[in-house]
Amino acid sequence: MSAPAHTTLVVATPAQKRTIWRNMWKQWEQPKGVSWDECAAYYAKGDALDACRDGRATYWALVNRSDPEHEDVLASTRTIRRDAKTLKDGQARDVTSYVITAVVTPPHHRSTPRRPCQKGYATHMLSLLHYALSLPSPSLPPFPTAEFGQPPAPHYSPRNATFATLWSDVGRAFYRAIRIGGHGERSREGWVVRADQEVRCELPPPLQEESAAHASALPRGWQSVSSVSEIPSDLLTTLSLHTLTAVSHHPTKSGKTLAFDAPTSPGIIDYSIARSARFTPRDVLERNGGQIHHVYINETTTPPSLAILVPTYTPKEPATLKISYLSLPLPASETTTPHVVALHKDLIALLYSRARAYSCSHIEGWELPQPLIDAWRVWAEQHKGTTLVVHTREEHLGALVWYGDGEQGPSEKEEVVMLGGQLCVFSFLCLLFCYASDGRLRGANSLFLGAE
Repeated sequence: MSAPAHTTLVVATPAQKRTIWRNMWKQWEQPKGVSWDECAAYYAKGDALDACRDGRATYWALVNRSDPEHEDVLASTRTIRRDAKTLKDGQARDVTSYVITAVVTPPHHRSTPRRPCQKGYATHMLSLLHYALSLPSPSLPPFPTAEFGQPPAPHYSPRNATFATLWSDVGRAFYRAIRIGGHGERSREGWVVRADQEVRCELPPPLQEESAAHASALPRGWQSVSSVSEIPSDLLTTLSLHTLTAVSHHPTKSGKTLAFDAPTSPGIIDYSIARSARFTPRDVLERNGGQIHHVYINETTTPPSLAILVPTYTPKEPATLKISYLSLPLPASETTTPHVVALHKDLIALLYSRARAYSCSHIEGWELPQPLIDAWRVWAEQHKGTTLVVHTREEHLGALVWYGDGEQGPSEKEEVVMLGGQLCVFSFLCLLFCYASDGRLRGANSLFLGAE
């Protein structure tokens, strides 16, 4: 019996959620040596974060129609609801988006080499999820009843999303092929990859006295804030408005819809910090007075610049300082002025000093604008033993599916443009923007912080 014929999508019961947690643990955490009890406590703590409270996080289960509350989950995923914005022809709208995380099919329900196409539970689950999340629109293909049977029950379906995003570790084709509308003539593409650039800097080993010296020194203009909660309440709103104003005047975007998650969405800033804290070495904490400062503000720009940096200590990987959130509100006409050049140099110095203070051998950033990359290349050439590599990733690929009016299309013909992208926070944000020499807008995003 095919997957569509006997399955349906439901919001997981508490018992099913426990099964989902165990499946997630077996797939991602157990191979790292994390015990089940440690992992369960970590998942519970994650679900209590601001980003997941008030019903924002939902666990979904693909189950047999005949017994929808059975604990044997065929496939599962978790969604996190975000406050988002779209912009078209100067008109901004507040909308809802979702980030798709933790797509898991337990081993005993996966396709096998002998029967490679007989199940497809994850594919079918996400095909149904389109119609549980998407805002009803005349431009959407109708639900393919003949192919899928009945749609998810209305009480499981919020139907309020204008777009949804995810990060793919299985290449570009899999999630794109999970089309809205099944295989019908009106079907539309699924998640299309929009973010795949990575900038990675490897630092030389520090001198013996260097880490202590960098622990307290900050470059000019940058100040540390003890916690995310102490970011000025109006700063994120100001940065969001500044983004909308700047982008709305960019001529190449006329007639296109721009989509991004709002930096004011609850918990969107500190989610990445909470996810990475469990692996922080004790000696790093002790050397820094028991606290790692993640938030840095520079008030020499208008509005102030904001950087959130997260040192990550994932087992079996080099300690890496990751740019979790970055906003440098610079106008398009000022990419090479002395003030901007100095700001880039000071930002790079901030990254370097924090990497040294937190014993990180690497610094990583995604979707960074070309002027900043150029400045970083010059800096790397001036520091012996430092290497800077910019490459296109084939994993951790940021992808978007569009449920609103108009279609996302290939390359130059696309009607919907994703701005930015924040890694491991599972969202897309237009936070740092500069213009390359060819006039293209580059959004910045943050970085992958561990298991999804």
